[in-house]
Amino acid sequence: VGLRIGARGRGKHDRRCDDEKQPDIAAAAWLTLSGLYYAQRLVAAARRSIGLFERVGNAAGAAQGELQLAYGLWQMGDLVAAEAAVDRSLALHLDAGLEHAWQYANALNMKGSIVLNAERLTDAESLFQEALAQSIAVRDDHGVARAQVNLAELKFALDQPEDALRLAQEALANFHRLGASAREANLAVNAACYQLALGMTDEAERSARMGLGLARETGQPMLVMIAILHLAMVASLRNEAERAARLLGYVDAWCTREKYEQDRGERIERERLLSALVTALGVESLALLEAAGARLSEAEAALLAAPTH
Repeated sequence: VGLRIGARGRGKHDRRCDDEKQPDIAAAAWLTLSGLYYAQRLVAAARRSIGLFERVGNAAGAAQGELQLAYGLWQMGDLVAAEAAVDRSLALHLDAGLEHAWQYANALNMKGSIVLNAERLTDAESLFQEALAQSIAVRDDHGVARAQVNLAELKFALDQPEDALRLAQEALANFHRLGASAREANLAVNAACYQLALGMTDEAERSARMGLGLARETGQPMLVMIAILHLAMVASLRNEAERAARLLGYVDAWCTREKYEQDRGERIERERLLSALVTALGVESLALLEAAGARLSEAEAALLAAPTH
């Protein structure tokens, strides 16, 4: 079986590698490819990379594959399997002598995110603080900012949106300084969620628009979808129920297609939005508008969510 992968997985200067003849190269290629996917496709690519890394005896590579597998399983809502995968990743990092490397801190961050989604808040805080301390110790600015992102999510789960927003804005500034546009997209989208919770509709719209633009520029369809969810809420709050309903249709169709399980914050926001739209439109009209939204392409949904006027 051959795999073609180039820039963003689709470049015209593709390279071909073979699982049987070049397992080491194929393992790295499948790991890279897993980073371009979400949910079920991410899981499939990560599992393939793990098998190949194990075949060539690359514990560090297998550790990264397990971490990607954990991320995909988390996105699919299988938190038990996700935690088992990240525990295997942590063990492999230790076996490879990477307990003081940035990769180990990254795995701690991932485990914290998984247990946070399982609402084990004390465990999550302990893991995030350990990841932060480890990142500071190895002078990994990216890791420090990642820990800030996760601590912001923890604050939001603790119903402290002001603190969540402060931490998110600090992390956003750090990622901007580091030139990490993909991470900036993540932070802008998260900030929009916290601002909506604080009743800051105008600010939330600006953050969500920023996140949407950066997510499209950096090829992150999942973040595009989440930004559109926030902009659907903004539209609903401004009494644009029909536009909000079409956007919700796009969000739900994307999640169904990718087998993506929304996290706690996204689920709460979607439920609030759905309740408001049922009240404003009625069940039948809402269903028709959602069906229309489900047929939108990403580009069409993005334009509907953030019209240029």
